Amino acid sequence: MFVRVAGAGLIIILMGTMPQVASAQISALEVMKAAAVCVAKEEAQGNQVLLVQIDVATKGFTRSQTLTLRAGSKYRIYAIGDGNRIVDIDLSVVDANGKEVGKDNDDKNVAMVEVRVAKTQQYTLKAHPFRLKDGIKDGFFAFLVVRID
Repeated sequence: MFVRVAGAGLIIILMGTMPQVASAQISALEVMKAAAVCVAKEEAQGNQVLLVQIDVATKGFTRSQTLTLRAGSKYRIYAIGDGNRIVDIDLSVVDANGKEVGKDNDDKNVAMVEVRVAKTQQYTLKAHPFRLKDGIKDGFFAFLVVRID
């Protein structure tokens, strides 16, 4: 499902499906709330939110999204775990040549990287659910991309 907010240039993308599991209610609501809080904070600072993408991450696998970032701009990029299932998420940003230009691998549920782009090219965002709650194999997360200058 794609939602475009008229005039703002913001695109929200919901992707993926969750397999049926008996262990817990599966909901994207918590990660959507966390992403909305980040969006509000960024916009209150006068920054431009370019992408909000909600997706599913599976234990042992990395999810990625490729997009073009423009030279001369600085970006703040988030990977936000849902908190109910994903409790530690890691994020790396890789340029078109495969060089890692930013990384956040602390033990928090929100990973954030700032990148100053010298060359307009495609960059790949990589989110890895490093730790999930016991017995959980997947959960929702969000990518959030913000231009901050």
